[in-house]
Amino acid sequence: MQRRVALYSSQDPAIAGRVENWPNLAEAHDMPYLMHGAHLHPYMLRKLILAHQEGRDLGAEMAHILGVNQGVEDPEMP
Repeated sequence: MQRRVALYSSQDPAIAGRVENWPNLAEAHDMPYLMHGAHLHPYMLRKLILAHQEGRDLGAEMAHILGVNQGVEDPEMP
C-alpha cells in the first residue's frame, strides 16, 4: 500500500515485541505517549493525520507537537 503509516507505542503491552518489522511495512512512528491509549491524545493524532495527508514530515511534526505539549497533563477520561 502506498502512503501506509503506523503510529504506535512499542511500550504498549498489547503489541510489545511485535513491532520490530513495522518500519519495513509502513512509514512507522513509535510514539511512547500512545502507551496509555490513543483516545487520550485525540488532538495530537488529528494533527499528525492531517500532516500526513498534506505530505508533511511526520517526524518533524511529532517533535513540534511534543515540544509544544511538554508539561501538559493528559486529559481526564470522561
